[in-house]
Amino acid sequence: MKNGHLIAVAAIFLATPAFAEISKEEMIKRGEYLVATSGCNDCHTPWKMGDNGPEPDMNLMLSGHPETLAITEVPPINEPWVALTYATNTAIAGPWGVSFTANLTPDLETGVLRDYSEEQFLLAMRTGRHLG
Repeated sequence: MKNGHLIAVAAIFLATPAFAEISKEEMIKRGEYLVATSGCNDCHTPWKMGDNGPEPDMNLMLSGHPETLAITEVPPINEPWVALTYATNTAIAGPWGVSFTANLTPDLETGVLRDYSEEQFLLAMRTGRHLG
């Protein structure tokens, strides 16, 4: 009896595809959802001052720190502060120096995703490792 249940459960799992096939449009919608819920725009989209305060500049969505905004001098960081954030929210300065957010687009010149295959991108998203 116990083996019969195990065989039935195994048969169901083996007969069920791991992932349902989805259309290109559904895949794009899912990507938009993941970008929104994962907070990608919080750092990788430059922010601008809007009518209600700071907001992401969606004309520059996921483009990272603008290359035209050179940071030549960082103000001193005094305790208890440990970091300063640039107005665009794309550069953070601390005791380590300045960190800049990357361009998460497939732009041929500046996008870090330009060299990723779909498989490498999925692996990087799942593992957090550059190029999987």
